[in-house]
Amino acid sequence: MFLAKIAFSTCGLHLSGKHMRRNISEWSLNHDMCGLQEQVVFTDPYFQAKFNRHTSPQLDDIVMDLRTNTSIKVIMRSSLQLY
Repeated sequence: MFLAKIAFSTCGLHLSGKHMRRNISEWSLNHDMCGLQEQVVFTDPYFQAKFNRHTSPQLDDIVMDLRTNTSIKVIMRSSLQLY
């Protein structure tokens, strides 16, 4: 419940437009955090990256499907451009 309250308190559904735009401008100044977000969400999961870890052998099939699925890679690359 704690995490839900924290997440909701910073989302566009809760904040006024003015506050949301102010937060976005502050967050987008944190270039290191933006770079980490791009790496962790949009890039590294789709190939064997240095910091990737998963429970093996339980997740091996899921990881292989993710890394070989061209459609997902195209969608995530498009999402990265929007990010």
